[in-house]
Amino acid sequence: MSCDDYTLRQLMVYKTVDGGNTWENINLWIPEEYEGIIAPPCDALSPGFDVDHGVMLVTFSVHIESDDTFESRMAWFETFDGGESWTFHIG
Repeated sequence: MSCDDYTLRQLMVYKTVDGGNTWENINLWIPEEYEGIIAPPCDALSPGFDVDHGVMLVTFSVHIESDDTFESRMAWFETFDGGESWTFHIG
C-alpha cells in the first residue's frame, strides 16, 4: 500500500468483504492541503478494528527545507462505520 503508485496523495488500500476472494480499492486520499508536505515513502499499515471503529496508521516523510533532509512522520485514517468512510487525522 503506497502513495507513490499513482500520486503523492492517493493510498493504495484494498478491502475484502468475502474472506479474501475479491478485493476492492477503497480510494483513500491524503487531503489536498497536505500536498507538497507529504513525500514518499508513504505507506498505509493494516487497520485495526473494534467492531465498527477502526484506525489505519499512515507513515510518510516530510521535507525539512532548512537542512534539506526528510523526517518520518505518522498520521491516521479513522472510521466509525466499519470502513465505509474514513477521516484523515495528522498529529
